[in-house]
Amino acid sequence: MKSEEKVAKEVAEKQSEPELADEPFEKQLERLEHIVRQLEKGETSLEDSLKIFEEGVRLARLCSARLDEIQGRIEVLLDQGHGDPVIKPFDEGSANADDWSPET
Repeated sequence: MKSEEKVAKEVAEKQSEPELADEPFEKQLERLEHIVRQLEKGETSLEDSLKIFEEGVRLARLCSARLDEIQGRIEVLLDQGHGDPVIKPFDEGSANADDWSPET
């Protein structure tokens, strides 16, 4: 069981780390999962829980924005039989790449 002092120190260390937005997505997600586990345990004071929760909200927003950005960059590549692939932005409504047809 973590003492409140240890949790407060951990929060302070996390706040002094490099800007969260500069961290790789995987590291942001890992930290967010850690925060969720910490809050679910219910072993921190209300004030420390609020600080940790605020960090979690920031991380959730960063992760969501990054996923939105990546989704916008997904492209479907199709080989047209002559070696030149056709590039078209991914359509969320499309069930899969086999259903896609190039625009003419």
